[in-house]
Amino acid sequence: MRSFFRHAQSPLYHRLGDGESEKESGEDANTFTEQTSHERKYHAKFLAVLSISNIVTAFISCLFWRRVFTPTFGSFSTGYATDFGPARSHIEVELVRFTGGPSFLPNGSMYIPHPTEKKYVGDPEPEIDQNWEELTWGRYILATEEEMKAQWPDEWDQFWEEARGGYVVGFDMFHTLHCLVYYLLHKLNIEMNPLIGIQNRLRRDYYPDYYAIKNTTNHWLHRDHCIEQIRQYIMCSGDMTPIPTRYYPSKDRNYVDSDYPHTCRNYEKLHNWATERYNGSSAIQPHFREEHEE
Repeated sequence: MRSFFRHAQSPLYHRLGDGESEKESGEDANTFTEQTSHERKYHAKFLAVLSISNIVTAFISCLFWRRVFTPTFGSFSTGYATDFGPARSHIEVELVRFTGGPSFLPNGSMYIPHPTEKKYVGDPEPEIDQNWEELTWGRYILATEEEMKAQWPDEWDQFWEEARGGYVVGFDMFHTLHCLVYYLLHKLNIEMNPLIGIQNRLRRDYYPDYYAIKNTTNHWLHRDHCIEQIRQYIMCSGDMTPIPTRYYPSKDRNYVDSDYPHTCRNYEKLHNWATERYNGSSAIQPHFREEHEE
């Protein structure tokens, strides 16, 4: 009994053998310490690689989620999904300082300090009409069947126009400009190609005598259409360029100053492309389908 308790209370230890020394035991301890340090470094590297892998996986998952579940609208500078495909590569963004905003002289008279280079407003005259004509020249083009299918895959075949020998397509910036002005072709003595389709409204309504406007039902319906077109176009663009109001002592009040830079698409570049497609080297030639026998 006594020997049992003595054995139970004895501390456990490893007895050195006859050939072992304390020095050898110390070397074993150093080896164990080195192995432990190596394992810690390995685990640290493993955790670092694992963390980076998790971050990359999460990033790729987010991109995939956005690609699958977020509509791809495109961008203002590269072209939206709703822009005509062949025109997108011709989109160029630039800063344009608007002009035409009013200012006031010391006596209170209003004037335009920064008029446009070309004249688009004022009393009707051939120069103004010609400038507006140039803005919308060639606004209707012929598109290929492939272009129509890409743009309107579900209804492309509804847009064939036999009278013009193809698929006729216009662009909404021209359509909205068309709603601002109107010239009576016989009054200007200009023979226009039917693809131009100039039938504009609002500007001419300010000068009914000059343009010999007939107040028919169709006239007022077209006017209302143009007002709605311009309203929707402005709301759709959502231009949030800030314009300040400037104080004028002669009026003792503030008045809007709209002559500030805006981010715009280069109109001239897009118009040149459209003109080339209208009657230039890249124009699609009309072809007329044979009539079906009765």
